Amino acid sequence: MKWGRNVSSMRTPNDYVEIYGLDFKYGYDLGIFLQYSPKKIFGLSLELLFTTKGYESLVYVSDNKKYDMVAIRNYIELPLIAKIQAPFPCRYNPYIFFGIGPALNVTAKNRYKSAFFYLNGNDKIFDSFTINLHDDSTYEVSRGTYINYTFKDFHRWFDLPFVFGLGHVISFSKLAIVINTRFSLSLLGFNRLSSSMKKELNSKRIIYTELDEKYIHISVLAGLAYKF
Repeated sequence: MKWGRNVSSMRTPNDYVEIYGLDFKYGYDLGIFLQYSPKKIFGLSLELLFTTKGYESLVYVSDNKKYDMVAIRNYIELPLIAKIQAPFPCRYNPYIFFGIGPALNVTAKNRYKSAFFYLNGNDKIFDSFTINLHDDSTYEVSRGTYINYTFKDFHRWFDLPFVFGLGHVISFSKLAIVINTRFSLSLLGFNRLSSSMKKELNSKRIIYTELDEKYIHISVLAGLAYKF
């Protein structure tokens, strides 16, 4: 079993960062793993992890209205990890690892913590609200325009993260303590727009931002393993 804290954000064009701002979101990882080491310097590990990802950003609705938005993206991941371990004849063994595996999105929400409306030099604060991107309701944009898609249609519910990092094992007779620093990069974007979607958006003169929303994920994990 392993658990730990993480920090995540997304890879995005520089103009998005300049216009909207982008910050890290803190979360956690929790899961189990099974490792097989046919040789002392090499091993394979299959992991099942629940991990929280996302980012924080400002979203401007107009020149004088903005939201502090937190993107919440939770995944169940099943990576296959290869480990190369230093064959030191002691309890302490550092190693490097890398791997890849599927990830399924189980939570996708945009939480708008507060809204500010600047009017005659005064700040008007609106109530917070949350949008569930797994919602099946029809998408509505400003000025009452409807398009025949749901929130689900705009997003990809699976990912293929590539993971790598450094770690070390402290071995005992039947137990081992595993500590590692882990980096994860999304290979598939969370947001997606098909050619038919873009055509309809353009025909109705709806302005949209096309972001892949590929995540950068850094975590520090500690685990306890039993040797069979």
